[in-house]
Amino acid sequence: METEHRTKIRDLYGHLDLPAIEVLHVPDEYEFMDEELVDLLTERINQSLQSAFGI
Repeated sequence: METEHRTKIRDLYGHLDLPAIEVLHVPDEYEFMDEELVDLLTERINQSLQSAFGI
């Protein structure tokens, strides 16, 4: 997800009580289940969890 995606979600669904949306800064240029994408997402998600929860 990129920042513009988060903005679109907030614009469309801002009237709902949404949880925080973490932007992982992964460009939207990969094919479905691209191995490089999976590796990048795994890395970014793990970094996010470490920051938020010390996992």
